[in-house]
Amino acid sequence: MALGVDNWLEAQNGVLGSIMISPELTPRILSQMSDADFSGPNRQVFQAIRLLFNTGQTVDPITVCDKLGKDYTKFIMDLMAITPTAANYQAYIDVAKRQSRTARLREIGQLMADEEDPERVQDLLSQAVAVNSERQTLKAVTFQQASTDFFERHSAERKVDYIRWPIVELNDQLFLDKGDFVIIGGKPSAGKTAFALQAAWEQSAHKRVGFFSLETKIDKLIDRQFATAGIPLENIKRNCLNESHWSKATEFAAQAEHSRRFEMICESGLTVADIQAFSAARGYDVIYIDYIQLLRSSGATRYEQVTNLSLDLHRFSQTAGCAVVGLSQLSRPGNMGGKKADPDMASLRESGQLEQDADAVLLLYLEDDRLPNGRRILKCAKNKEGERFRIMLDFDGRTQRFSKSKSYGDIDKEISQTKRELNAQEKVEQSRQLTILPTDTKIPFDA
Repeated sequence: MALGVDNWLEAQNGVLGSIMISPELTPRILSQMSDADFSGPNRQVFQAIRLLFNTGQTVDPITVCDKLGKDYTKFIMDLMAITPTAANYQAYIDVAKRQSRTARLREIGQLMADEEDPERVQDLLSQAVAVNSERQTLKAVTFQQASTDFFERHSAERKVDYIRWPIVELNDQLFLDKGDFVIIGGKPSAGKTAFALQAAWEQSAHKRVGFFSLETKIDKLIDRQFATAGIPLENIKRNCLNESHWSKATEFAAQAEHSRRFEMICESGLTVADIQAFSAARGYDVIYIDYIQLLRSSGATRYEQVTNLSLDLHRFSQTAGCAVVGLSQLSRPGNMGGKKADPDMASLRESGQLEQDADAVLLLYLEDDRLPNGRRILKCAKNKEGERFRIMLDFDGRTQRFSKSKSYGDIDKEISQTKRELNAQEKVEQSRQLTILPTDTKIPFDA
C-alpha cells in the first residue's frame, strides 16, 4: 500500500487495523506510538488497546469493542475491512507519526500567526521545537548487530573524523563529536571567549560552526578574530593599521573554507529553543554559546533556571546531532591552608546540573592570579570518554591566541638538542679544513 504525506487518517486506520488482524503486533506498535499520533475515534480505540494490554488482558476485536461499547462495533469491523494487510504495519506507523508531527506544527503555527503577545509567541516557538525534536521510536540493538557495527566503524580503512581543537595535544585526549555537550568554564580574566573563538575558527575549516554571543557585540568579536592573524589588537582598536597589517587582514579574510562555514550571532535574551531552531535552519555541526548563564529559561529561582538550561542543552545536543560547547562563569575559588584552591566542577556557577549533563568539562584559569599576563591552566575536570588532564597554555593578548606552554623539561630538551646540533656542525667543519704546510717543507720522496 503506497502511502502519501496526506494520508494521516489512512495510516491511523492501518495501524489499528493491523492490531485487530494480528494482535501479536500490539507490543511493537504500543512501544512506538502515543495518543498524539491519533485523532478522533481512532484515539479512543488506541487508548482502549493500551489499557487492555497494560492490565494484562487479551487484545482482539471482541475485547476492544467490549471496552469501548457497542457503538464502536461497526467502526472496529470497518478498520479490519479497509486494512489490506498487517504486514505493512511499520509503514503505517511511520506515516502516522510524521503526519501527527506535521498536524501539531501547523496548529502551533496558526496559533503563532494569530497571537500578538511576544511572550506567548516565544512559548509557542518552544513547543514547536519540542515537537520537531521529540524522540520518535525506541530502538533495541542486539550485541551481534552492535559487534558488526563496531568492526565496521573501527576498520583501518575508515577515517576517524572527530572535531579538531586548536591545541594539538587536546586532540589526543578529548574526542569531540556531534551530539556531545562540552562546558568551558572560566573567570572573566581567563580568556575563555578568546579560547572559544580560536577553537571555533579552527573547527570551521571542516565543519559548519555557529558562535552565539549573548554579551559581546559583533564588531568586538570581529576585531578579536583579525587579531589572531598576527595584527596587534591595540592597533586594531586604535585604527592604526600599516601596510603589513592590511596585507595580513586581506590574507586572513580570504580563507574561503573558514569564511563560508563560520558564523557569529550576537543577540541577547535568547533561549535554548531559539538557538536550536536557528541551528537546525543553518545546519550547524558545532555551536558555541557565550555564555550559558545569559540564556533565558523558566524557573522560580536562579538555581532552577540554570538547571533547566543545562537539561535543555544536553537534550539539544543529543536530539539535534550537533556538538554544543557552552561557556560558563566560575564561582570564586575557596581557600585551602591559606592558599586559593584550584577550581573544579563544583565551581560552575549556580547549578550542579551542569557537571552532571556535560560529556566533558574544561576549566581555564590563571596559574597565578597576581600575574594577569601569565600562563593559563586548561584543566579537564570531566571526560566521559577518556582520562582527565592538565595542559599549560601561553596566551598572547596582542593576537588573542593560545598555544601550548613549554615546560622546563621541554626547554632543557631543546637546549640539549641545540648543543648536539652545534657540536655536530663543528665536527663537520673541522673535517673539511686542510692542513696547510709551510712553503719550505721538504716533500718526502722528492727526487
